[in-house]
Amino acid sequence: PKSFDLAMGLKLFFGAAMIAFGLPLWLFVFTVARKAENLIVFLSSAFFWLLSLFCTGCMWRLLTVNGDDKNWQLFVGIVIAILFQELFRYFFYRVIRRGERFAQELGVSIVYNHKLAFVAGLGYGVVGGAFAFFNALADSVGPGAVWDTTQGIEGVKGSFFLVSAFHVLCFILLNTSLGMIWFTGYEKKSWLLGGIAGTIHLLASFLTAGSSMTGIHSLSLFPNYAILAGTIVYAFWAAGLKPGVCFK
Repeated sequence: PKSFDLAMGLKLFFGAAMIAFGLPLWLFVFTVARKAENLIVFLSSAFFWLLSLFCTGCMWRLLTVNGDDKNWQLFVGIVIAILFQELFRYFFYRVIRRGERFAQELGVSIVYNHKLAFVAGLGYGVVGGAFAFFNALADSVGPGAVWDTTQGIEGVKGSFFLVSAFHVLCFILLNTSLGMIWFTGYEKKSWLLGGIAGTIHLLASFLTAGSSMTGIHSLSLFPNYAILAGTIVYAFWAAGLKPGVCFK
């Protein structure tokens, strides 16, 4: 029955959405929504991610990539996307620092600290996760989106949505941590920290792409979450902070 198909699809939709965006939503409520300046930084960071997406699309159109080699296309696309994302993350911190100095000249006290770096990273990750996952979520509502025993939409198993949701959550949190690493590097004038952040981002992206090539989408979940755990620890260690500082 159509009503059963719709109910099944909605359960899958909301389940996958809550896995991917439930924790980021909780972080948004308790770290972003409390103060207006946090919300401004969150939205500004998301806008810079959109600018990186626009530049990635323009560069992709300008480059001539061998259309017969899908793996090479994927490799080039990932490298271009990550380079622009990390470049615009750096641009964002430069702009926000100049804005801070301008506000001080006007007599307005705005201190851009590691908490706001956390908020900026969260904004970067959430908008990236939304663009990466919303099309898949839209497909999950339709009929035939079932779990492992039966092929679903266009031959995609229902577990694809579950695994994708965990991947999206991983990259949202990873971008949040990378934002803090970039901010620490910018403050300490250390390009090494920026390079570490970009390398971590590339590594996690290549692992995800590699697992999709094998057809086993869950293959990269464990290594990516291991990278995430290490990145979170390193982000707070490099900044000399305790995790609780983001919630104060």
